[in-house]
Amino acid sequence: MTDARQTIRILVAAAEGSAPREAGAVMYVTADGFDGTIGGGALEHAAMAAARELLARGDIGDWYRELRSYPLGPSLGQCCGGMVRLLFEVEGPLPSPLWGGAGGGGQNAERAKESFLQPPPGALAPASPQG
Repeated sequence: MTDARQTIRILVAAAEGSAPREAGAVMYVTADGFDGTIGGGALEHAAMAAARELLARGDIGDWYRELRSYPLGPSLGQCCGGMVRLLFEVEGPLPSPLWGGAGGGGQNAERAKESFLQPPPGALAPASPQG
């Protein structure tokens, strides 16, 4: 069974044409949160959903990698017109101090977890699926 704290790292491996973020942009997705951004909007929403599906499968283990292509057009409801290739890879559990593991004692785990799950200052928040 996959550790509930397991993280999927999503890397923009390639961006061709008009795209919301450049190659190298990264975000991290857990079962119930995220950190970073790959551009927001429908692309980010689809990428987070794909990452959470991978986590829910329970069979990806501690090492998994997959490259997926996303055309930024009508199929995603985006008008960019470019193409983005995203690399999904397992990062394993978050660092133990964040979750109160070795040395952390759990005293600051909830505060650290909340900090991790919030977008960094100045980051664009993903679009709401409701609009």
